[in-house]
Amino acid sequence: MGSKRLDWIDIAKGIAIILVIVGHTVPNPSPLRHAIFSFHMPVFFILAGYTFRPKPWRELLSGSVSRLLVPYVVLALAWQVSTFLMSGAPLTSGTLVAGLNTLVFASGVDVPGLGVTAVGMAWFLAALFMSRLLFNALTRLFDRRGIGVVWQGLSVPRLPFAV
Repeated sequence: MGSKRLDWIDIAKGIAIILVIVGHTVPNPSPLRHAIFSFHMPVFFILAGYTFRPKPWRELLSGSVSRLLVPYVVLALAWQVSTFLMSGAPLTSGTLVAGLNTLVFASGVDVPGLGVTAVGMAWFLAALFMSRLLFNALTRLFDRRGIGVVWQGLSVPRLPFAV
């Protein structure tokens, strides 16, 4: 028996997708763009978290790799390769290392201090992939220890790796 979809989640995701498109097409700077950018990606992560259910690691990885990591790598490589080819720069080992660093770091913006250039529009796929792994680990840990959702919310910000 398959999982039952929640219509309101699908509608909210559709609205968020429209807002992403609008946010990326209005001029920058713009009050509308700033307003949309203040919440549109967190909405996707909240909706993804709302529908998330802990899974065995093999099942989680097989689904997440095929639905998130593979599209991320394909889109990021297409973005980086085309950007590199248009730049006319020579292909060196430094260029390859910088490209790999960009793919691994998966930033939506340039981070000059770390030598990372933006990976383009696919950054959120890598972020969602890592979030799913972390959330699965925490959820399974909390469930094993019988820690309720309220205590989970209070304890996560206190973990040493939490930001």
